This record gives sequence, structure tokens and C-alpha cells, in this order.
Amino acid sequence: MIQTAIQQGFWAGFYMALGIVLSDACYVWVTFFGVSQLMDNARFKVYLGLVGGLILVVSGCSNFFKRVLRSAEESGALGTNPLRKVAKGFMLNGINPFVLIFWIGIVSMATVNFGYSSRQMVFFFIFMLSTVFLMDLLKSFLADKLSPFFTERLLRRMNIIIGICLLVFGIRLLYYAFEAWNGTV
Repeated sequence: MIQTAIQQGFWAGFYMALGIVLSDACYVWVTFFGVSQLMDNARFKVYLGLVGGLILVVSGCSNFFKRVLRSAEESGALGTNPLRKVAKGFMLNGINPFVLIFWIGIVSMATVNFGYSSRQMVFFFIFMLSTVFLMDLLKSFLADKLSPFFTERLLRRMNIIIGICLLVFGIRLLYYAFEAWNGTV
């Protein structure tokens, strides 16, 4: 999405962000309702925390090796049709297995660390999805305005910073899961 906004402007990034948040909402729904049936089981929460933590750690590590694309040919630009941009955002986000894995990790964290009820989880995810969408819009706006200054080196550094954040959250989730493990075994 950042690459699209850099190459094609804010509105192209906006429509991709819309597709991304719709895809995220689908993943949250599937994850929340698929996993929420098992949340009363203490051991399941521990296993979910372990899996979620590992997933976030792997996602963080993968960001260190993520390829940075700068040209329109490399990024597969689709033109300016808004519906195509929404579809592109939805599909690129939807086919990325790490997105589902990421949301499983977030559901794990919200359940294991915070102990939210179903109602609290709904508000939590509405807030999370709104935040993701607004951050994507901000990234699109800034990418459009700052596109002359974005270099491959800068994009690479951004990937590393994001990777570090995912690693920290993953390790924290693993820590809480191991603490809970000691309490259930």
C-alpha cells in the first residue's frame, strides 16, 4: 500500500487501505469466532499464547528479510480504478498467510493477557481495525507527500523497525504463555 501511494498517490493508497481493512475484518471475524469457542479451557489459552507468540516472532523475523520494491513494474500497479485498488488490497492482504497468523496472535494476546469477555473483544477489535485503517490512511498520505524522499534504504529500515516491534510483542506473549503454563501444569 505504501508503494502504491508512493507511485500513484494518496487515493490509490486509500482504496488499497480500504481493501486491507475489509480483509482484516474477515480474518478477525474468523479468528474470533473460531477461537472464542475454546476460550474457557485454560490449557487452550496457554497453547494459543505459545502459538500466537511464535507466530509474532516469526512475522517479526520475516520483516528483516522482506524485499523492498520501488518501481511500478515491480509492484504490479493496476491503474487508477478504485474498485480494482480495493480488490488488490483485499487480495494481497488476504492471501498473505502471516495476516491470519498475525490476527491469531492478537486474539491470543487479548485473551491470554487481558482476559477480555466477548463483548470487550468486539470493542477491542473495532478499535484495532479502526486504528489499522487510520494508520494505513496516514501512511498513504505521508507516502504520497514524501514520495520523493522514500528510498529503498529507508523502506528497508522501516521493515526492520516493524520487525523489532513484532518480535517484542511475540516474546512478551510467549512470556505470558509460559507463566500461565506454570500455573496450569
